[in-house]
Amino acid sequence: PSARRLAHLTGAIDAGFSSGDFSTSLSSLFAKPAETLDGATLIERQWPNTYGDYCSEDLKSIVLADDLIEPVIFPKSFESREYVHRDMQRLGIAYRFADRMLRIRKALVLRKLQNANYWSGPEVDEYRRRMSVDTSPPRPGSVIYLSRKNVRSFRSGGTSQLDSEGIGAIVESLGGKVVETEGMHFHDFKQLASEAETVVADHGAAMFNILLWNPKQVIELVPDDWWSPCFVVLSQHL
Repeated sequence: PSARRLAHLTGAIDAGFSSGDFSTSLSSLFAKPAETLDGATLIERQWPNTYGDYCSEDLKSIVLADDLIEPVIFPKSFESREYVHRDMQRLGIAYRFADRMLRIRKALVLRKLQNANYWSGPEVDEYRRRMSVDTSPPRPGSVIYLSRKNVRSFRSGGTSQLDSEGIGAIVESLGGKVVETEGMHFHDFKQLASEAETVVADHGAAMFNILLWNPKQVIELVPDDWWSPCFVVLSQHL
């Protein structure tokens, strides 16, 4: 008797055919919406945590879409993320955050394109076109290090296990430029494109800013207990 079974009828939840007490878990689904929109775009996400997740799931889906139904709806938790406002304004796309119950009469859903944060060559090209990225070559012999010193991960809550300060000292001794990525913005990374023939970087979301550069080689530094090949794939397409 206490079991809950959720019934779907023609693609929608039907309370009449569902069983059990749904007063808490489903009350919001049947509540009167605070606002009705004629249309909007929603984005399917797997990992809505870091800038890298947003860049690969939200931003990539948007720049690859042929047509959008504006506004694009983001979760309320995204409102404090400066880069969301920056990118939508740069692209000239109307957007808003879901801070109340919404009914959307016609919804366009942008499906997640690949598992994890992988990019293909054509996706890189389209991102650069839509984001007006300069593809001029970097200065020969230039080396830049993207350091996660003092960066706290949005996913784990912790800081890097790598000795970013020690690595930075080595890079500087070799004539390279050390960039502490905490607090940096889109235009800051764009201005460094000429210094990025060789990129040394702590694994992390800031590495997605190599989309703005044309490195000839990328050296990714990772801890012993975790790694994702996403930046290897991305680097091959740059």
